Amino acid sequence: MKKILNGILLVILCTSLLIVANETQNVKSSSGIGTYWLTGWTYRVSHIIDSAIGAGVNYTMPITVINGTGTDSGDTIFAFNKTKSDFSDVRFTNSDGSTLLYYWNETVNIGANATFWFKDIDNLSTTSSTIYVYYENPNVSWDTTYCSMANTFVFGDDFQDSSVPPTGWTRSLVGTQQFSEEQSNSWYQLYNFTSTLLAYSGVCLSQAIPPITGGFWIRARMSTNATLGELGEGELRLMLYNDATENFHIGFEDAWIQTTGCITSAINGTDGSSPQGSKDGANPPIILEVSKDQNNRSNTYYNGAIQQSATGLTKGFDNITLRLTAGEVVPNQAAEVDYIWVRNYVNPEPAQGAWGTEEVPSVTVYGYADKPFYRPGETGTLKLWVYNIGAANLVLENVTIFYPWYNTQGFWSGNVTIVPSASTLISPGGNWSSTSSFTVPNDGRISSGTNSISINVVTDKITQSSSISMSLANEPYYSSLQNMDQILTWLMILAGLILFCALIIIVILLFTRRPQKMPKP
Repeated sequence: MKKILNGILLVILCTSLLIVANETQNVKSSSGIGTYWLTGWTYRVSHIIDSAIGAGVNYTMPITVINGTGTDSGDTIFAFNKTKSDFSDVRFTNSDGSTLLYYWNETVNIGANATFWFKDIDNLSTTSSTIYVYYENPNVSWDTTYCSMANTFVFGDDFQDSSVPPTGWTRSLVGTQQFSEEQSNSWYQLYNFTSTLLAYSGVCLSQAIPPITGGFWIRARMSTNATLGELGEGELRLMLYNDATENFHIGFEDAWIQTTGCITSAINGTDGSSPQGSKDGANPPIILEVSKDQNNRSNTYYNGAIQQSATGLTKGFDNITLRLTAGEVVPNQAAEVDYIWVRNYVNPEPAQGAWGTEEVPSVTVYGYADKPFYRPGETGTLKLWVYNIGAANLVLENVTIFYPWYNTQGFWSGNVTIVPSASTLISPGGNWSSTSSFTVPNDGRISSGTNSISINVVTDKITQSSSISMSLANEPYYSSLQNMDQILTWLMILAGLILFCALIIIVILLFTRRPQKMPKP
């Protein structure tokens, strides 16, 4: 009897294992690199901007992108040779990873590095913010909407149009001599001066702007093709006025009869010039700057170096004047202005904090078929799960299933494209699932053995392909397997019958067993 029960248990155990194997056919799964966060972008890196008292919203800050290898720190990020050579694929977003921020490219060294300014829309007075820097998208150029000097700064002009005088500027002549002028290649230029000896000729460009009374930083990039400081060669100046009173002045001019030039500077009427300033070569261009913080501490800067400092000046400015003049002494002399911008400024400024690791959007596809193998003409069920294993929300656009009997040229039918309802969002760590049915063709299109079902997942940020293994039976291979379902069914029935019979036998033995007589003493 004990042997019978052990045999019944063994049959039941084997049958259960076969049923489990039949219901849980495994699949291959994989993760992939997408083609989009912002449409078409492959990589992004997060960056923390620390808070600073008084910084407020719309604070403008610089970031330098180096297309090489290194460790991100401060305002510098290394793109590991993944950006376009002109850096036109770089974009900035706020912490949600999708809201684009206004930015402007100040300098670009093709293939090497670029300096950008971006406008942070969070309130940096109270809390730090997180931005994202996106790169690697070979199919885009400069964003004509968000790459905007005017929208990045309180005021800015990079002289991109062709108007003479430049749009928004009032031009007044300096001297009575003649010259030519044009605006092209992002420069406003004076050239072909025909002045008399020891006489200036040129223009003052003036722009009225809303009054700047708080902290500010202003920068102008100007140039001449001659060496300032020699006899009669002109001047470049940045001047800031408030109610027609000059509050700030920084520039460079020749000294007429001397062989050295003069760095001119004045804050609220106090002269801070360097009459014996060194000669300044024509290249690179001259950077002229003025700053005033929230505590009324002011500085003028010449090529990045402080020229003059002052405290207690409460006035700001409401007019910007650029002065460009030259003389006839140097043949083919030109004077130019490249750009000018004004931004908010507090001291200390918001610090550029930690950088995150390089991120890519990613999904994993899981699934299984309802049977371990199929023969021609059979119908099956495919269950799929798409998991978001990245850090960004994904909107599922479609899932296409390519069965092994489908021809990619479209001659055979069999593939299925599933289009979820609009705005099917898969959050990080979340998933989407689907169940599809299929029928194995019986016209010879299948090959016996292990085949793969290809799954192509398309989201708004990534396209991912995976595969699921399935076994297909065909003559002569399937002849030994085609009745496996029936065999399993019969084994289950047999197990049930054996168990039933065993119970009957046990009952019969219990009721037919006679009590033994006790021996007489």
